[in-house]
Amino acid sequence: MLAFLLHAAQAEVVEAPVPDWVVPIDVGVDVPPPTGASLAAMQFLLCDDQTWLHDDGGASRYVRRAYRIVTHEGLESGGRVEIAFDPDTEDIALHDVSVYRDGHWSDRLEDAHTALIQPEADLWQGLLSGRRNFVMLVAQLAVGDVVRYAYTIRTHDPVFDGHYFDSYAMGWSDKVAERYLLIRTTPDRPLAVRAHGVSPGVTADETLWNWHLRDVPSWPVLYGVPAEVLGAPFVQASEYRTWSEVVDWAVPLYELNDLGGLSDVVWDLEQSGRDYETAALDFVQDEIRYLGLELGEGSHVPRQPGAVLGNRYGDCKDKTLLFIALLREAGIQAWPALVSSEGHPIDTWAPSPGAFDHVIVYVEDAQGGHWVDPTYRLQGGAADQRHTPSYGKALLVRPGEGWLVDVAPARVGRSEVTWHYTVDAMLSPTLETTTVAHGMRADNLRSWFASTSQDALSEQLRAQLERSGESLIPLDPPGVVDDREGNVVELKESYRVVGAWQPDLDGAGEIFPLYELALFNALPYPEPNRMVQLALPLGLDEQDTVILDVPDDWVFEDRTGEVENEWFRFTVETHIGHARVRETTRLQVLSDRVDVHDLAAYQAAVDEVWAWSGYTLTRDAGYGWDRPGFAEGFGWGLGIALGIFFPAGLGMGLLAAVVLRRRRT
Repeated sequence: MLAFLLHAAQAEVVEAPVPDWVVPIDVGVDVPPPTGASLAAMQFLLCDDQTWLHDDGGASRYVRRAYRIVTHEGLESGGRVEIAFDPDTEDIALHDVSVYRDGHWSDRLEDAHTALIQPEADLWQGLLSGRRNFVMLVAQLAVGDVVRYAYTIRTHDPVFDGHYFDSYAMGWSDKVAERYLLIRTTPDRPLAVRAHGVSPGVTADETLWNWHLRDVPSWPVLYGVPAEVLGAPFVQASEYRTWSEVVDWAVPLYELNDLGGLSDVVWDLEQSGRDYETAALDFVQDEIRYLGLELGEGSHVPRQPGAVLGNRYGDCKDKTLLFIALLREAGIQAWPALVSSEGHPIDTWAPSPGAFDHVIVYVEDAQGGHWVDPTYRLQGGAADQRHTPSYGKALLVRPGEGWLVDVAPARVGRSEVTWHYTVDAMLSPTLETTTVAHGMRADNLRSWFASTSQDALSEQLRAQLERSGESLIPLDPPGVVDDREGNVVELKESYRVVGAWQPDLDGAGEIFPLYELALFNALPYPEPNRMVQLALPLGLDEQDTVILDVPDDWVFEDRTGEVENEWFRFTVETHIGHARVRETTRLQVLSDRVDVHDLAAYQAAVDEVWAWSGYTLTRDAGYGWDRPGFAEGFGWGLGIALGIFFPAGLGMGLLAAVVLRRRRT
């Protein structure tokens, strides 16, 4: 008998027979193995999930999987079975680990090497979940074997008073020969069941739902799609039949009980001379470090403000409750708001606490209210003007609430970058760059600089701009000016560009490709044969300026123009003066998406924008000047500056473009 006892949590992993309520489903070992030159590592034959809701609360979920080892690489992943669970709320009953070879099944459970580990994959993000992985290494596997395993996981979470909710994938990145899903309940435990991208399932009296699918196709990962675009299909089931029931569950969790130490903080904030809400938000964001102890009830129950102040750390729930306590002490009403950090379309989902993985704050004000996220650090500006991501829908944890509300669109912020070149007939060119970031752009620059030493910052900036065949010699250390109250950050850099001039393709002259402007990479490019909508960064407003100080006899062409459509507005404005050219380029994104039937027109519009990219200076190989100027279009411009496409379809610019995108994220 296999038995593991987790003494700290009193949860068990034991060997046991298959429960009698499980519907037996045969593994299709007669499914022909795949053939061809390129093969997936494993062939998935059966994905079987069956759930039974107990009369006394909680639920049991029976899981059975079967797959064929197709390649040697499949031995690596297919020979390891992992079962993840929460030792505080779940027990594992292991039923079967078998291998099919030469016409019969053999039991491999007794020979399996087992271990219990606590991987904590999200510890780098400051999250400690306490979840465990039960790992089995199956011995004596060979290519062509079919592996089958089954277990039941029983859950009873006191945080939810035994209420059940769960979701089930109905499609994966690999094909599955057979998919079986059964959900069984009783009249005393009615369920809200939602099917997304798959049939509603078979049910007679709303106590049993059943899906039995064959030849389930693969579902590729979708890049650059709006949050509400469905990926792989899935099914949801929940005992919370309305959002009001979810609010009723959450309200008691966010009651204020322990305010120890709060009065001292309130006094300091009131004496600061600053706007109270902004000062309180700065305190919670910057003085309380982010650390989530998602152990047991800590996964959903916030710690009280007194405990958070004593520890000086907390997760999103803890920071939210502390911030609300500080505001209410000053007579400002505020409420927790449950959101999906991915902006999922939860208004189409079955109501449940599982729809949410993050908590922010809704602050009531004279204008109706605004949203803040206490988990951010080093944000600038007034509290009611700070960036909050596009979380989509939110559920306010406020008595009497029973509906989802829209979270205000994110304030993206903007940035302006100036590239100032001084090009001399004899000396290497010099380059001065100035980046002025506002709003969220300033927040991210401020966070980057705060975590980087001066020397490291100088080296990172230089290394990211420097290209093959040239050297950037810093003329001054990078200069940073941070107006946190106005939320504007300015970064200045200056270099001499040694080795700027390179032979052209035929050797008859030399070229100097100027650094690619980041905004040319801000518009996503649709991959060939795309069949889903393309998401756009709505609200993006970027401006780049190139200034050229040049010898008197240089001649330049006016490149003023624009491309405007329903998706974006792009303008180029050129001013040509004595020994100086100034060209300002601006991109404003006007829509959050491109519909499928508009992708060709959008692609043509992006191509038109790219015709302005790729600033390249030319000269004779003998250093004589031959009407130097910009090389435009898809010749030198795109050939040298844009390079290749990455998988999502965005044009990769020069390394400088990558740098500026990083500064703007």
